[in-house]
Amino acid sequence: MTAAANWVANGASLEDCHSNLFSLAELTGIKWRRYNFEGHGDCGPIISAPAQDDPILLSFIRCLQANLLCVWRRDVKPDCKELWIFWWGDEPNLVDVIHRELHRIKSAIPV
Repeated sequence: MTAAANWVANGASLEDCHSNLFSLAELTGIKWRRYNFEGHGDCGPIISAPAQDDPILLSFIRCLQANLLCVWRRDVKPDCKELWIFWWGDEPNLVDVIHRELHRIKSAIPV
């Protein structure tokens, strides 16, 4: 097999990507939690707010510093965000990581 066989249009491949969950662990072992901001209904502060003023982004930064696999995303409602945290095995201690104004969204799938 030549090096060109693994080439992709953008010069990267999923084999080298740390966000490819399927390469990192068996799918049935993945556990997660999902959080949103309680302060303004189900929405957090406006998307353009500075990270230090946004509970979702602040918690995201803390997760990265704690080496937790995480992602924040915009919700379907305008200006709403949510934080997803993923792990395998024992549940991580999230007390000092998750902002006090965030609350856990209960999943329909048992975690």
